[in-house]
Amino acid sequence: MLLISDVIYEEEVSFLKKSKKLFDEWNNKNINYCHWKSNEHLHEGLNGITDVDVLVSSDDRLSCESILTNEGYKKFISQSGSKYNNVDEWLGFDEDTGKLIHIHLHYELITGTKYLKEYSFPWCSLALDTRILDLDTNVYVISPNLELILLYSRIVLKSAENRRIIVSDDYLKEIEYLKKRMDPTKVKYLCLSLFNKHGEKIFELINKEILTNKDAIILREIIQKELSHCKKMNGLLVFLHHKYFKYTIRMKKILNLYFGSLYILKKVVGNEGFSVCFIGADGSGKSTLSKDIQKWLSWKIDSKSFYLGSGDQYNSLLKVMKKNFQRLRKPVENNVDKAEKDRFNNKNTGSIRSSGKISLIKYIFTVAYSFELLRIAKTKLKTLKKINKYQKKGGIAILDRFPQVEFEGIYDGPKIGYIYKDYLRLPLMNYLASKEKKILANAIKYSPTIVFKLNLPPNVSIKRKPDHNLEEIKVKAEITKKLSFTESAVYNIDATQLYDNELLEVKRQLWEKISVH
Repeated sequence: MLLISDVIYEEEVSFLKKSKKLFDEWNNKNINYCHWKSNEHLHEGLNGITDVDVLVSSDDRLSCESILTNEGYKKFISQSGSKYNNVDEWLGFDEDTGKLIHIHLHYELITGTKYLKEYSFPWCSLALDTRILDLDTNVYVISPNLELILLYSRIVLKSAENRRIIVSDDYLKEIEYLKKRMDPTKVKYLCLSLFNKHGEKIFELINKEILTNKDAIILREIIQKELSHCKKMNGLLVFLHHKYFKYTIRMKKILNLYFGSLYILKKVVGNEGFSVCFIGADGSGKSTLSKDIQKWLSWKIDSKSFYLGSGDQYNSLLKVMKKNFQRLRKPVENNVDKAEKDRFNNKNTGSIRSSGKISLIKYIFTVAYSFELLRIAKTKLKTLKKINKYQKKGGIAILDRFPQVEFEGIYDGPKIGYIYKDYLRLPLMNYLASKEKKILANAIKYSPTIVFKLNLPPNVSIKRKPDHNLEEIKVKAEITKKLSFTESAVYNIDATQLYDNELLEVKRQLWEKISVH
């Protein structure tokens, strides 16, 4: 790379059109900004891989945010512990690739202890006045001389509570990157100008090839003294606040991970979130899409996945018993498949009826499995109530399948009555069947905000799931078309298209929902 005057020349690297358009518009409207930290990773940021940290003059705040809004970027809300004054979080969506772009918008240069950022560098005007145009990206960046001073200051001030200052490999690479681009004379001049009494010593430490832990501690003590007037909080309050956020956030993460709690820890789009549901026949890609959408959103946005089917995710002793009892139940299940096929051919609208007596052990297992089906229905209702609370706190819920009551015995609908009620004709079974229907009827009241119907022809579905029953797949394909969601926005997705295209189509629809939410 060749550094000349106020421009930087570097090897050409492509980046997202969405990023390019934003910065081109800022340049055209003369917004006074610069990318102020981690310029080593500017290209990654413009490609939606890492954050884009931009300092903007407070005089241009309204114009800057107006352009962001016009370009389709959305302002998000951070949680306590990562929310700071005069720092905003904006996300954009690149229509061509489906990538998110994170613009970390600063009106102050803040740093300090994690969760607090108690220091505000008084050098915003200097950073903007000496910015450099990177011709490769057409983005204004902070000068490497000032960025190097800021980097060392950030490293030591972040470790205010530690006796040992550990410089990570990422920081070492960043230091190496900047030292190749800095002008030692200009760095020394800046140190003498920015720091009242210890500029010479600070430059000496910054200019060392290797900064030992002892050197880092000395540098921290000097910079803390020099910037004491820029500190927003005294030492005791910093210590108490840091410990509070550290252990509170850690506890919330543990509760979310191991106990199923739904604390909001990442950014939210507003005071209330929404839910997204994927339904479709076997092989349509419900679970795969759910996982990939959740992964895409959770890079920056608080989102969680929920399984609402009746598959292997529900484990219990009764399910193990049921698997060991398949031989006894197989004739009944075969009749269920046949009845489903006949029902959609309008040949039979009745239920399965038994033609003889059943053994005591079969009766016991039938009742036991009916209780298991009832437990699954209760779990779905309980999960949907939790999802509703999670949405109201701002989270985005990704639902793999959804209960329904229009079709019994299949497709996450009521099962007890269809499989067993007329077969056994017992008061207990009647009670369990009606109870299951009632629970599922309550569950579907918590309608998803968006439903994606993944439409897949049965002949394609059976190729993807050759071990499944073709007639059952045909039934499920028809049900996918017929299911109604009167309270939801429903999108029909062609699940035969290339998966990358399908995923991009879903992302576009979701971003549109986020943008108007």
